[in-house]
Amino acid sequence: KEAFEKKLKESYSGDFSIADIKYEDENNDELSIKMSHEITIDGEGNSSVIYFNPMLKEGYKENLFTAAERRYPVEMPYQMDEIYNFQMEIPDGYVVDEIPKSAKVSLNGGEGFFEYLISKSDNIIMLRTRLKLEKATFLPDDYETLRNFFDYVVKKHAEQIVFKKK
Repeated sequence: KEAFEKKLKESYSGDFSIADIKYEDENNDELSIKMSHEITIDGEGNSSVIYFNPMLKEGYKENLFTAAERRYPVEMPYQMDEIYNFQMEIPDGYVVDEIPKSAKVSLNGGEGFFEYLISKSDNIIMLRTRLKLEKATFLPDDYETLRNFFDYVVKKHAEQIVFKKK
C-alpha cells in the first residue's frame, strides 16, 4: 500500500500535488480498487486560464495499434472492461469556459464500446469513462476498425476542461 502511494505521488509530480489518499472496501475480493484523494493543481490561482485534463495521468496516451494494416489476428490476453470515474470541484475563483462533449461509440455493432460521459452541475464536474471489449481476438479484416476505435479513445482521453478566472 505504501509503495503504491509513493508511486502514485511520483507519477503526478510536476503538475499536481496529491494528499489525503483514502481507500474504500480495500479488503474485497474483486480486482477493482476504489480510492479517493485530494489533488492540488500547481500554480492554481496565478493563471487567468487553466487547462485541465480530467483523465489526469490515466487513460490512453497513444494508440496501441499503429500499423497501417495487419495480416494476423490481434490477440489480447483477455476481454477488457475499464471504468474510470472522476469528480472535482471547480477551482475557487474560476468558471468553466469549455468542457469536452459526452460521447458513446460502439465497435463493430456489439464487439465493444467506449463511453465518455461528462457533466457539470453547480460547482461539480463529473466524468465517467468506460472502455469495454467483448472479445479478445480480432481478425485482420477488423484491424482498421479496431485501430480507428482506439484513435477515437486516445483523442477523447486527451481532451481538456478550460477554466477561466472570474
